[in-house]
Amino acid sequence: MRFIVEGEPMKYLLTKSLIATAGISFFTLLSPFKALAATFDSFQVFGDSLSDPGNLYRLTGNSYPPSPPYANGRFSNGSLWIEYLQQDFGLPNSAALNLAYGGATSGQENVAELLFEGDFPGLLDEIGAFAANPSLSTFDARDLFVVWAGANDYLFGFSTDPDVVVGNIIAAVQTLISPAVGAKTVIVPNLPDLGKLPSQAGISEMTDLALEHNQKLATALQVLQNAPSTAATLIPLDIYSLFENTYNDPSRYGLTNVMDACLNTTTGQICANPSEYLFWDSFHPTTVTHQAIAGLASTTLTSIPEPDATGAIIIVAFVGLGVKVAQVRMKQPCSHTKSVEYRLHISRGTLAIGKSGNK
Repeated sequence: MRFIVEGEPMKYLLTKSLIATAGISFFTLLSPFKALAATFDSFQVFGDSLSDPGNLYRLTGNSYPPSPPYANGRFSNGSLWIEYLQQDFGLPNSAALNLAYGGATSGQENVAELLFEGDFPGLLDEIGAFAANPSLSTFDARDLFVVWAGANDYLFGFSTDPDVVVGNIIAAVQTLISPAVGAKTVIVPNLPDLGKLPSQAGISEMTDLALEHNQKLATALQVLQNAPSTAATLIPLDIYSLFENTYNDPSRYGLTNVMDACLNTTTGQICANPSEYLFWDSFHPTTVTHQAIAGLASTTLTSIPEPDATGAIIIVAFVGLGVKVAQVRMKQPCSHTKSVEYRLHISRGTLAIGKSGNK
């Protein structure tokens, strides 16, 4: 099977409009940001539908998600947070390598396997394919790596154990910062309250899983950052508090609906005012919410000193983290259930992954 990954440039100009009490802001289309304290020359992106600019769409023959009403294979009605952030740094399309696939779990499974025949990558597949590419050179502090996954594990029953899910994420980060790959700066978002997604209708178990996940992720990232062998900067991104501030005061951010989906995927009906909705469908945010996530990422990156060549900065906590950090014993990441061979080819910003194997 052959996976083709490519990004599409999205132009936007953003400025900070509001600062919430936890240091979180939404952004409007007005003027450019000031130069960030930390600047980056390229992005390397791994994750699920929240960061997928159309990879799963191409892998399914341009059929899923159906576009329209989705935006050119994105699981939203417009650009994604990582595209907004990329434009904020003024990076060309060729400077971003995006391996995120919609449906990816933190391990080697993918929700798409419930809908289509064939193998679809999880986070560890994405990381494995990237790390196995012999053409990769050593990265420095001006290459930003993004690792965001975990929601699909809980939402679709692949795992209900945050130790396993967080273990997979940490394993992914460890691979990236290993001497073999050489990532120096990695940003790792946590999860919003999954119990408040329109699809979950206030299921308290999902809220509990998100809280436990975030607690253990924060602790595990801190432990990894403090390890003597870690020569990279690990940057937590507090998505949980961003969404909580929005739920608590939606009008402050120009939103009128933070509980319902704008798109009814059963009838195809779209709300009249998508820019006032937090959610596009029952699982995914609108593009205006993605702008806010990009704004949070920019603010977080602005608040740290520019890393030196070794990336020797210690980020000690989630900014405004709305949950208590607990001490945890990490379980081993889930065992690989697929025997996979990776073949990669990179040309002009397009990455092809050849993958064969059995579950």
